[in-house]
Amino acid sequence: MKKVFTAILFCLITTTVWGMNSFEIEKMTEDYIQVHLKIDEYNIPHTSEKTTSSISLPGLETNFVNTEGLPKLPFLSENIGIPPEGKVSASIISQQFILLQGVSIPVNHPYKDEGILVPDPSRQFIDFPVKTFYPENIIESQAIGYMGNRYLGAFRIFPIQYNYTQKTAKLYTDIVVQIHITGDKAKSYGRNASYIDGFADKMVINNEFSKNWRKEKEPEAATHKRQNETEISQFKFIINEKGIYKITYNYLKDTLQTWIDSLETEYEILLKIDEINPKYLQLHN
Repeated sequence: MKKVFTAILFCLITTTVWGMNSFEIEKMTEDYIQVHLKIDEYNIPHTSEKTTSSISLPGLETNFVNTEGLPKLPFLSENIGIPPEGKVSASIISQQFILLQGVSIPVNHPYKDEGILVPDPSRQFIDFPVKTFYPENIIESQAIGYMGNRYLGAFRIFPIQYNYTQKTAKLYTDIVVQIHITGDKAKSYGRNASYIDGFADKMVINNEFSKNWRKEKEPEAATHKRQNETEISQFKFIINEKGIYKITYNYLKDTLQTWIDSLETEYEILLKIDEINPKYLQLHN
């Protein structure tokens, strides 16, 4: 009896289980993608721990929520190709979860700007209702926008929901999800070269089906210069979620050059990276 009691106590304190995690594509057509997530191995901090530790789901490529005031929860994210101006949605086919009591998941600290961004303990976290688990939905999907002449979307799976007030978590150990793709899939404008083609097989999980869904090439007359039409003074970034992002000099320079090399028309590039003072950069939606 003593051995049994000791084993149970150990599991309650560490909230750690060892096994095998997997995330795989079960089915794929041009209309939908079915993915299967299984979690048998995890490590979630317990309220009794004296040191702050992070959640880990070994074997899975996870990102973490970084919005200030929200729990730092892991999620899996994938990019998908969709027809130009098409739509993407997601539905849960099946799900299983376990309830974990007495867990302590870190919350992203709010920040203040004093020349650099530093944690600001004086600001309050988001006040969640007592019975609310975050996030409300464990599946999110949306169209992101164009990269070159390809239209992309993304989906995210949150295998853990957290109730901050009650220190309780739902861990989804088995989820089957279908990602639905709608739009004019019959319309194809051929393989007009785009800078995304060099890495699309690694970046877009349904690239084999979506590689010919491309934006129609603009008429030749549109490339004739009329009042600065061939001058480029802005650069567009596509992000998956709200948060704080760091853009380095090397990243900006390399990305801009890759983009310039992919253009089919000669443009006058007004963005001189080496002459930019970051103090005067402007960001807008």
